[in-house]
Amino acid sequence: MLGQDDLLQSSNVDQLATKITAIARGALEKYCPRSRSSPYAKRWWSAELTVLRESYTSPRNAARSLLRAKGYPDAEAERRAVAAKHIFHHSIRQVRKQHWEDFLDDVQNVWKATKYLNPQDRSSFSRIPMLVDGERMVQDKAEIADKLIAAFFPAPPVPESNGTEGPRQYQEESEALHEEEIRRALFSSHPRKAPGLDLLPNVVWRELWPVLHTQFHHLFSLLLSKGKIPEAWKVAKIVPLRKGEGRDHTKAANYRPISLLSYLGKTLGLVIAERISS
Repeated sequence: MLGQDDLLQSSNVDQLATKITAIARGALEKYCPRSRSSPYAKRWWSAELTVLRESYTSPRNAARSLLRAKGYPDAEAERRAVAAKHIFHHSIRQVRKQHWEDFLDDVQNVWKATKYLNPQDRSSFSRIPMLVDGERMVQDKAEIADKLIAAFFPAPPVPESNGTEGPRQYQEESEALHEEEIRRALFSSHPRKAPGLDLLPNVVWRELWPVLHTQFHHLFSLLLSKGKIPEAWKVAKIVPLRKGEGRDHTKAANYRPISLLSYLGKTLGLVIAERISS
């Protein structure tokens, strides 16, 4: 059915890429729903919280017993129960926050952390407390992001004039793209690396390859023939990583960027890189 639909007749690369992504996401939601972790699997739970839970449940149960016995709430018992409840839940929030911050402070956890973050609504730079700009300390998150982006992607040098007007044109006949080239590129990457903004890891595309290989080939052939990349593939989440322990991490130069890009876009890059190298 998929091989006979309008995907193979479409010549709009943005529309084609969007439809293929929608097919993958629909199949993932239908056949591989997100698992729900057990409410008892709390890595942040501690012995102190167990004690606080007992100190909360005791006055709560006492207040409920008085309510059943009297038929109306006992003011003093309710006050003690509410006070214990506030202390217990406040402690839970504090412990969870501290556990998450300690987890993110370990640079080895950067890829694991992306499984718990939504790339569309979280700042990649929120774990950097400050940067030094000359004699000034930069603490605003937006300004920190601007400083890191400027360090990661400096302005390209101005090209030297070759004495001719306009860019030089190269017209070479390229060999037709084969499905095997796409398959090699797709299966050369690790299947479970962090996904891009589409939230589709490489393992999804690898599993869909036997079904959508014709659509992949049609899309990639269009991209190479038209020299155009879908707009969705041009947007990535940039995660700054520390270059090494012992460096001054208040300087933007001591971070390096990791790009969380759509895996189809990465696959296209691998196909082109293999052609250039060969």
